[in-house]
Amino acid sequence: MRVTRVVSVLSAVALAACSSLPKSEPTDGGTSGGSDAGSAAGHYCPGVDDPSATGANVVHVAPDPGTEPEPYMSGATINKDWALDPGRVYVVTGPVTVEGGTLTIPAGTTLCFAGQGSLSVAPTNPGAIKIMGTAQRHVVLTGFAYDGEPDFHQGLRIGSFARGSEFHYFDIWYGGRGGGSAAYAFDLSDYAEAGDPLPVIDHLTVGELQSKGIALRGPKGIDGSSHIEIKGYVPPTASSPPTYEVLRLHYRAATNVHSGNLVISAQDVPEASRHVALDIPSGNLGADAELNDLGLPFHAVKAQIAAGARWRINEGVTLQWSEGIVLGDAPANSPGNLVVAGTAARHVVMTAQADSGASPAPGDWAGIFFNEGLFDPAVSSLTYLDLRYAGGDFGRNVANCGAQRLGTVAIDGSGQFQGPAMSSVTIDESASAGVAARSATAMGDEYLTTDYTAAVSCGSHNAGPCLDTAKCP
Repeated sequence: MRVTRVVSVLSAVALAACSSLPKSEPTDGGTSGGSDAGSAAGHYCPGVDDPSATGANVVHVAPDPGTEPEPYMSGATINKDWALDPGRVYVVTGPVTVEGGTLTIPAGTTLCFAGQGSLSVAPTNPGAIKIMGTAQRHVVLTGFAYDGEPDFHQGLRIGSFARGSEFHYFDIWYGGRGGGSAAYAFDLSDYAEAGDPLPVIDHLTVGELQSKGIALRGPKGIDGSSHIEIKGYVPPTASSPPTYEVLRLHYRAATNVHSGNLVISAQDVPEASRHVALDIPSGNLGADAELNDLGLPFHAVKAQIAAGARWRINEGVTLQWSEGIVLGDAPANSPGNLVVAGTAARHVVMTAQADSGASPAPGDWAGIFFNEGLFDPAVSSLTYLDLRYAGGDFGRNVANCGAQRLGTVAIDGSGQFQGPAMSSVTIDESASAGVAARSATAMGDEYLTTDYTAAVSCGSHNAGPCLDTAKCP
């Protein structure tokens, strides 16, 4: 197989130079690929020590366009259909884009990336990639070693125009490069059009990361039958760049992601990366979604649930906030609902982001605010929920007997109004009351009719009363 390039970005190395390609034996009967992440040397580019290596068995691409009979590339773009040869190792030394054609990577093929190497599929125009690994013969994307240290690369990015792409049994090693060219090892945007099935990530293993893990950016996300395993990072040193989240996840894509299809080896992830960054664009949660426990805390800034959306947070989830949750958009008169579905065995925990190895303090985040008339008390509920370090003043107060009150859970209303159902809610380390509700007499009696005495308990470290919900005298 022959290619055309302007500069030597992609080259093919004959299999004879590599002795034999690794076949990434599965470690669990074939359900997840890749060899043991603890054996770093086993994942480097096989048989090739340097991306600029030359020799009788090294075949470099032609430096001038048009000199080869089968020009699959123009510049750094693969713009025609190209099926790689599994009998070769392909060396990527710079950014390569797939647009205008389909890149097919058969089972057993290895792509080796130098530090600035990356593969970007259909970022601005149509293109596709078909990674066709099998349980016995994975496709491998890996890097090189210099003086025994990894030369981390920028990984695989799937853009918004990659309709028709496929992903089967592939491993990415030494991706997630940090520093000024930081990138995720695997970065997936939405590309399925209306009526298309969601992409199935059919066994992806990612390991030996440097800075970032993987990103599932789009709201459509992946099919629930996908299987992804993140095996951890190369241990950072004093000179390593900062490490970031092991997973970035759009809140709607999170609905189909759970511990059965995404496994993270948390013990092999640095403390600073041991969380999931939950993307809620502009803080607006405007579509139904669920959040499932992935074994790591979620980090989020804020969530304003509106446009009729219902957000369900399932048992075992830990959410660490910068600001908190607001039910309903008052200026737009747009309602929303929150269902926290903890269980006696596995509570839901909401706390401050600083509660991950730092020094949290009462009031680090606001809590949960229910806007007047913009939630349904028959739908919204808080069950087996632990709230910590909330009660901060983020401009969400309720009028209570002539004063403005803050609450870790604050409920606004008019007339005689109901609050959300609560059961087994615990509140501690709050800078305010545990539960605060509007209460006034100026325009007739206005007060909360729901009694939370048996539903809410408070620790001994709250700045205000547990329940600030009584009817004004």
